[in-house]
Amino acid sequence: INFAGTGTNKHLVVADNDILDNTNGFTLFVVFRTNLTASNYALLSKRTTVGTEQSYMTWVNAGQLSSRASANTVTGGTINNSTTYVGTTVLNGAATTVANFVNGTSAASGTGPASIPNNASNLYIG
Repeated sequence: INFAGTGTNKHLVVADNDILDNTNGFTLFVVFRTNLTASNYALLSKRTTVGTEQSYMTWVNAGQLSSRASANTVTGGTINNSTTYVGTTVLNGAATTVANFVNGTSAASGTGPASIPNNASNLYIG
């Protein structure tokens, strides 16, 4: 899937479903290439809007991979323009940690929530 850098409809929408949140652990896996590393560029998110019903998300943030699980954010790893990456985010609710990996290498980790609540929000890819 190629998401254009300009215009509208730059994402896929998956309707809200209880199997998309309400969990104490998950692994998000995205393969991506971007030419917009100087700004914020969404890769995957389950939220209504900024700061509302945020279950989880991962995005390119000023040349780094950022991820959020509930209200906990981690950022790290270098993302360059026109390079293909495999980004992975792991939430371990039992250990209350969230971690990012870029191409299989640990990029950032920090405190995570014990679980992701059941939020009424769609899943956006792109």
